[in-house]
Amino acid sequence: MKMKTSKLKYYIFLVVVLIVLMIALDFFLKAGGDNIDDYVDSVKGQYFTYLPRVIGALIVFFMAKICIDIISAGLMGFLDTMGDRGLEIMRIYRYAMWALALILVLSILIEDLSTFVMSMGLIGFGLTFALQTPISCFVAWMMIMINKPYRINDRINVGNRLEGDVVEITIFYTLLREVKSGGAEVTGRLITFPNNVILTEEIVNYTLDVEYIWDEISVSVTYDSDRLLAEKTAYECANEVIGDIMRNGADAMRKISRERRSAISRGLIRSIADKPLVRVELADSAFIVGIRYITLARNRRKLRTKIYQRILDSFRGIDGIEIAYPHMEVVQHK
Repeated sequence: MKMKTSKLKYYIFLVVVLIVLMIALDFFLKAGGDNIDDYVDSVKGQYFTYLPRVIGALIVFFMAKICIDIISAGLMGFLDTMGDRGLEIMRIYRYAMWALALILVLSILIEDLSTFVMSMGLIGFGLTFALQTPISCFVAWMMIMINKPYRINDRINVGNRLEGDVVEITIFYTLLREVKSGGAEVTGRLITFPNNVILTEEIVNYTLDVEYIWDEISVSVTYDSDRLLAEKTAYECANEVIGDIMRNGADAMRKISRERRSAISRGLIRSIADKPLVRVELADSAFIVGIRYITLARNRRKLRTKIYQRILDSFRGIDGIEIAYPHMEVVQHK
């Protein structure tokens, strides 16, 4: 609180100094620095007639502040029931109300508002070249609010460079709580990136519709091993760990696909499975047993670790299965 008070005093001091300098400059430009009495008379005639407009603008500003705060407090109870969507609505409401208040203030301060708007349009045309990044960030923010490629609390991956949970979405940037890329382990760091990134890079959202995603593990097994036994053992280990979670995830995916009612969604329903799927590939010195399953997006590394641990423990107790690893074997011929 002490720091905020000192900063406020500092800013007030700067404003006072700026006003004094502007008055001095105006005096030397208009009165020529010769007669201060003549300058005071000109100030009375010029600025006192403009003072009611300033007072009216201040009244509108403070009335807007009071109305926005009162209405926001009244809406907060209702919007809280909407969760993150409510926060977005509240932010858009406040921006819109302040924009309306600014228009009213300008209409009071400026007699010919149409000429002012035309002048600002010409100035804005030049500023667009100097403010391309802020403008593109604002446009991207509007696209985020309308199309919703991600929302607050969604877990996203940005251009295969950043991954994390969305904490805040502002006009110019998005705030992420970082997780280790590909591992879903929270690092504790906060990352900001400009909103216009969505215009140039791909955004992967792991939790846009449901909290579940497809994941896969793979184990290399020697060609001397019993393939059927390896597949069965790996499947059983995965099903023991992920079985209930996969069934819940499959139900959630089917539900959201039915709600969309599109041809693509109907095709996705046919690809959803309730149990882990076994896949086999051939490699140079081993065959690879892969297990595909539905898992929780935020716990995929934890669940993947449990499956690997279960497979390792099971394979060690079976004579017909041997995990492949890089090694050299010397064979002597007679």
